[in-house]
Amino acid sequence: MTAERFNPWRELASHPDVLLDIAHLKRGRLGITWHRQRVIQLDDGLDRVERRCVLAHELAHWERGPVPCTPWLAAKEEAACDLIAARRL
Repeated sequence: MTAERFNPWRELASHPDVLLDIAHLKRGRLGITWHRQRVIQLDDGLDRVERRCVLAHELAHWERGPVPCTPWLAAKEEAACDLIAARRL
């Protein structure tokens, strides 16, 4: 039995209450998750592979909840979401 390959687009589709927005993001950001607005934004300059990877990362944020305000904790959260996305992809 083989494990099904993770597809971030299919995972996003399983959350019909989450809106995907492709926009020009400032300050070198590749993606942002807005929990209160139920929106995941991806930068409009990403290519196909980058969009897939950044979406996987932002979905990890969606599942884990808002990023802490404390810089040290925020860095730990980013690293955790990087690891989750890498393992899934």
